[in-house]
Amino acid sequence: MEILSEACGGSSGPLGILKIFPNPASSGFFVEYETPDFEPYDFRVYNALGQEMYRDTRTPNRFAAKRLEIDASNWAPGVYFVAIQRGNDREVKPVLVKVE
Repeated sequence: MEILSEACGGSSGPLGILKIFPNPASSGFFVEYETPDFEPYDFRVYNALGQEMYRDTRTPNRFAAKRLEIDASNWAPGVYFVAIQRGNDREVKPVLVKVE
């Protein structure tokens, strides 16, 4: 049954950020993520001071890659923290934004 679920875009893993690329980023980056279901999830990016730089709520599509593109072209160089959250489940990973 799990093979059928995977073939149909099903997800059985925990909530998590699988990959952020490119990292370091210059003008933008992608976030590949995993969710245990297809409910809405909140995405946030914070700078090192804790200021929110990006906010979006997404509902994963059953038949598409779970990938989010974030434009960072107007951000100052530095370390940022990407968060995915729903309810009490949350994962945070860093990304470095540099000047081209």
